[in-house]
Amino acid sequence: MRLIVRIVKGDPLKVMIGTAILGISVALDGDGATTYLICTAALLPLYRRLGIKLQYMATVLLLSIGVMNMLPWGGPTARAASAMKVDVGELFMLLLPIMICGLAWVVLVAVIFGLREHRRLGVIKIDLSEETGQLTSVTNYRYLFNSALTIALLVMLILGILPMATLFMIAFAVAMLVNFPNLKHQKELLAKHAENVLAIVSLIFAAGILPASCPEQVW
Repeated sequence: MRLIVRIVKGDPLKVMIGTAILGISVALDGDGATTYLICTAALLPLYRRLGIKLQYMATVLLLSIGVMNMLPWGGPTARAASAMKVDVGELFMLLLPIMICGLAWVVLVAVIFGLREHRRLGVIKIDLSEETGQLTSVTNYRYLFNSALTIALLVMLILGILPMATLFMIAFAVAMLVNFPNLKHQKELLAKHAENVLAIVSLIFAAGILPASCPEQVW
């Protein structure tokens, strides 16, 4: 966020474009609620400081989430693939051009909103004199490793090198070994997120069972 503030230099147009980019980036996890919470908490002080309309931030973030929710590991695409009995990777490749158009629209909307606020507010000076903390070498190493692992996973998913489930299992195992080398910490992490994982798995199973249990004429 401090990097974004330094780049935008109090310009509402740049703030809106940064909001779109941040929303799209955070939404790579495919979870809309998490994306909205993270981005809102990070951007809200900046919007209030500059006086930008909060409705614009909400609109751009929701548009970002709506498009990125079409990722293969997002709920809607996985449930649709299960219901239609097709491979989720194949379905995603058909959706990819639509997603690209959608992302372009998100950025365009952000530019329109930014131009409106730029004309209304102008460029506002922001004081960045407060000290900032520095990442430790270990944290920085893990951040770089996780970023590289995520990018590699996305590339392999799009290229279809292996089935999606296999790629995720391999990437997850590698990430766990690097970020949580202690077996106790691994168990604690799995226990912490097991409830959410089971809920999503149940939804996907339900989406696959419903079409099979209903007469064809219903559909």
